[in-house]
Amino acid sequence: MKRSLFAWLIPVGVCTALAFGAPKSESDPVQKALKDKYPDAKVNILRTHEINGVKVTDAKITTKDGGDSTAEVTEYGDFLLWGMPRKGGMSGVAKPAAATVTGLFKGTPEDVDLYWVTNYLVDLGTTGNKTFRLRFDPVGHLRDIDSKAEMDESRVQSMSKASGGDVNKIEGYAKKYFPDAKINNVYKTDVSDDYYLVDLTSKDGKNIRTILSTDNKVYSRRDEIARDDLPKPVTEAMDRLFNGEKIKSVYRDDFQYYEFQQKDAAGDEITVRVRPNGDVLNVQNMRAEDEEKAQTAKHKETGKSSKKNNKSD
Repeated sequence: MKRSLFAWLIPVGVCTALAFGAPKSESDPVQKALKDKYPDAKVNILRTHEINGVKVTDAKITTKDGGDSTAEVTEYGDFLLWGMPRKGGMSGVAKPAAATVTGLFKGTPEDVDLYWVTNYLVDLGTTGNKTFRLRFDPVGHLRDIDSKAEMDESRVQSMSKASGGDVNKIEGYAKKYFPDAKINNVYKTDVSDDYYLVDLTSKDGKNIRTILSTDNKVYSRRDEIARDDLPKPVTEAMDRLFNGEKIKSVYRDDFQYYEFQQKDAAGDEITVRVRPNGDVLNVQNMRAEDEEKAQTAKHKETGKSSKKNNKSD
């Protein structure tokens, strides 16, 4: 990945791809997290830096067959994002995503990366009997707040139960990913006609929801977790900003996207990120962003100079 996801992010098909629980703290949580995630791959540490006061390690991952990717893991062993090492361009890309890439852009990208991103959701009640969902990244940045109305739209009670042959196929995939969990129901989603939401209960009674496609592609996963399982940076951010006594539920939320590079009309390289269902998540033009930052800084400096001149008058 050419640049950290946190430069732009506002709101992460094999069984290993779903095992993204944060490892428990030990002598070296970073090494353990990387080993657990990539047990048979070569891991090279690229650099260690800080985001929001949390040490973050960037690593390059290379598999035995030559596939490579990158990962960003905090000092506590939580992944900000992690890549699925893969080879080839469009080979194995989810069909709707591939249709977007080939139908929207000229040419076929030679290199398409696959990433998972992790966020933590905290449902918080207020004295007015309202509920809000707070979205944090693993380094404690508050990324978004959803209202109860927005939360209700995503509840399974508002969805239609799925039926037909595709349900058996989806349940089969879910059983492979979650062999110890009970499947409660399968629902239709507005993600895409080929994607279904599976509602499950883990053996310890926690709720799990995942969205899978009929060709065994994973769109997202959400796990109910205990409050004590929140990363330390998220807990500290909660303590600083909100009344933690009113926490109702806590979840770890992971979603997936593809990333590739294209050239725009000016010849600048742009980074395009596409969800498995074909939705464009984000387009990033580094040159345009740098020019915008320089222009903003120039305006700020001009404003400061004007204030100084006015004071001297």
